[in-house]
Amino acid sequence: MTISPGAEQLAPVRQIKRYRRFLYAFGLSVLPLAALVAYAFAVVTRSPANVPRASPAAELESLPVIFDPNPVELGELRPTQVGRGVASLSNPSDRLHEAAIISTSCPCLRVSHASIRVEPHSTATMDVTFDPSEEPDFRGALSIEVTGTDPNGTLVFRGKVNVQVQNPPDDSPKASPRLSDAPPPVEAERSR
Repeated sequence: MTISPGAEQLAPVRQIKRYRRFLYAFGLSVLPLAALVAYAFAVVTRSPANVPRASPAAELESLPVIFDPNPVELGELRPTQVGRGVASLSNPSDRLHEAAIISTSCPCLRVSHASIRVEPHSTATMDVTFDPSEEPDFRGALSIEVTGTDPNGTLVFRGKVNVQVQNPPDDSPKASPRLSDAPPPVEAERSR
C-alpha cells in the first residue's frame, strides 16, 4: 500500500513551485528594464553637460587645421564701408583635411571658399569680407565666428573675425551764428 501525500503536505511544495515560476518570470521581465536604467544612467553621466570641457584655447589646439591669425582684425570701419582680411589655414598633420562646409555666425561676413582642402604640412589662404550693406544702421563691435566642418560634420577649424563699426564723423559744416541771434550789447552804465 502506497501512502500518497495529502493535500496538506503538497500545498507548501506547490507554493514554492509557484513562487519560483513567479520569480523566474519577474526576473526575465525586469532584466530588460534594469539594463535600460543602467544604460540611461551611463548616458546621463557621460553627457556633455557633465563632462568637463576643455578651455577654448585647448579646444582650438586639438583641431586638425589652424586658423591664423585668430582673430582676424578688420579694424574700425564706417557704417557702409566694406572690410577685407585674409586668414591662413595650416595643416600640421600627415593627412589631408577637408572643410566641406565653411560657415560664419553672421551673414554680413563672406568667405572666399564654400569648401577647402588643406594638404598635409601645407597652408591655404581664405579671404574674409565684411559687408554691412544689409544692416546699414548697425553700430558697434562684432566678433564673428568662422567654422569649417568635414563631410561627416566634424569640426576641422574655428576662428574669429573682429570688426568695429563706428558712427560716421560729423562732417556737416557748422552754421555761423547770425547777428540777429546774438544778445543785445550791454551798455556800461555811465556814472553821473
